[in-house]
Amino acid sequence: MKENRKKDLFVFVLGLLALVKVRFVGTFAIAELVAFAMLPFINWSKFKENQQTKTLFKLAFLWLVGVVVSDMYNGSSSVDSLKGAFNVVFLIALIPFAYWMLNDNPKRLLYFWGGNAISSLYSFYYLQKFETEFDRGVWQTYAWYQLSLFIGGYLYFVGRKKLAYLAIGSYGVWALFHNSRSIILTSTVSVVLLLFIDYVRKDTFEKTLYFYLKKLKYAVVAILIGIAGVTFFYSDLAESGALGERAYEKYMMQKDNKIGLASGRADALISWELIKEHPIVGYGSYAKDKYGYAEKYLDTHKYNYVKNTDESDEYLPGHSYILGSWVYAGILSLPFWLYVLWQIIVLIRKGNILKSKRMLGMVSLLTMLYLWNILFSPFSDRLQFLVFILIIVFLNSEYNYFNSTRKYFYDKDFNHNTLLQSGTIS
Repeated sequence: MKENRKKDLFVFVLGLLALVKVRFVGTFAIAELVAFAMLPFINWSKFKENQQTKTLFKLAFLWLVGVVVSDMYNGSSSVDSLKGAFNVVFLIALIPFAYWMLNDNPKRLLYFWGGNAISSLYSFYYLQKFETEFDRGVWQTYAWYQLSLFIGGYLYFVGRKKLAYLAIGSYGVWALFHNSRSIILTSTVSVVLLLFIDYVRKDTFEKTLYFYLKKLKYAVVAILIGIAGVTFFYSDLAESGALGERAYEKYMMQKDNKIGLASGRADALISWELIKEHPIVGYGSYAKDKYGYAEKYLDTHKYNYVKNTDESDEYLPGHSYILGSWVYAGILSLPFWLYVLWQIIVLIRKGNILKSKRMLGMVSLLTMLYLWNILFSPFSDRLQFLVFILIIVFLNSEYNYFNSTRKYFYDKDFNHNTLLQSGTIS
């Protein structure tokens, strides 16, 4: 027990260092450097006992091969090639460490994310610099978002569900008034999913799972209604000027565009256009936009923007974990991200998310956050991503990783292997 408490504290400290970063060729979090230093002292091969984790490891190697092939084919500079390769090499090296962090006690997710929330605020207020007050305001919203995730997840963990929903929803609305639409969207979807699970919850896992699977289509409808409601709410507030002048200008610009509000994710749309031109080998690590692909796309779709006077210094858009990797490293990066998406789909579709009764709030919040990131954000923060996806992998595994801390997750009679054998879970 004492050793477990030491490990809990160590994981919390790692969280504190997760967003304190140094630059050398690439960008590394101090927590990652600690993790690399720890690898010789842990059973790093233990992750092989889990088939899904082994698959992640192998597909990450395939991604690395894609980086090397793409860089060689495109003649990428040595510095860019090293940065692109090390990004994936370090991801690979962190998989055994993240497994070691969590496999004996998945609730350490809360310890890690509590530290990560503090690290996010420290990094924002003491380490980052911003060119404009507007940029500072936008990043401040995301800096506090990590704390919002932790508070919502922790309140749910201790049984204060209504307070958790209030905290999550309130921060989403606050973020909307501070130039962030994605936070209210992911928060709304998380709360709708949690409310649905509360609605179908029965006195045993078997009954809960049965009604969850039976009524899941209604949850999908409710989520779609929630998304439509958020879109209408945002549109009405932005057009009335209630969200401020910048939000009004942005909304009117997107409203008049032929792709509508989707133009807010123009970088991801440009990435897709680039992929269609070179789907196999991509463009190389940190490829520059030498031929003005982005401006051509934006001009074609009549998107209002400020032209860059030195476009040769601009990178090709990579604001999507999956599309950005495909643009830079070619099609060999795709299986890794498709497998990650598949794990998330299985989590929801098979009802495996129900296995984490008290951790359900944190898991739901992070799942919706990372779904958004995979589709629309540039890849960063390797350790945080691995902590998230390994929790999903544990929930999807036949072996019940939550047995050792069962009282934190579901009723005492829960036995996932029995359910598998009985055919309740297919």
